[in-house]
Amino acid sequence: MAGKSKSTLSNYTRHLAKLALHFNELPTEVDPDRINDYLHLVKRSHNTPSDSYFKFTVYALRFAYRIEGMKD
Repeated sequence: MAGKSKSTLSNYTRHLAKLALHFNELPTEVDPDRINDYLHLVKRSHNTPSDSYFKFTVYALRFAYRIEGMKD
């Protein structure tokens, strides 16, 4: 799908699922301000040298937004 590997799509799915569970709604339906608050929380709680957890969350959201025809 869209040139993404199976592993990448699996990671995106996992990060989107965590976001959906956090808000109890679809990530594409969450208000952008609440998304920013969540990303700030992710950044603080997963402080790694590469910030890979944070980056995958952002990339997953971008991918989902594009699939739904929304702006990043």
